Amino acid sequence: MLCLLHCLALPLLVTLMPLAVQAAESELTHRILAVAAVPLSLRVIWKTLSEEGNLLFVGAALTGLGLLLLAAFVEAVSAYEERITVVGGALLCSAHLWHWMRQRSRLGLHVRLVEADEA
Repeated sequence: MLCLLHCLALPLLVTLMPLAVQAAESELTHRILAVAAVPLSLRVIWKTLSEEGNLLFVGAALTGLGLLLLAAFVEAVSAYEERITVVGGALLCSAHLWHWMRQRSRLGLHVRLVEADEA
């Protein structure tokens, strides 16, 4: 079954590669992705504002989001657009990864404490 899926999907992906390359080079695609990142990121940032110790997360996430928007919409930085986009995306991704790991560790600690109380 996996072989059949692989044999059907691979030619389809190879066929669609030129379209993906064209979309990746389009300014409109970059702008759409940057705008799409705003509500998603702001939702997570807003939910965590009341949590103690999240200043680093909020700062990194907002800086990353700002850099993505700067690279997508400000023509004056077009010579550095790729670098700014990479740094902004890396900051935003790192902030969300840090927040996710922090939430997971808190949950794990809570579960371990509850299990210890029940024993």
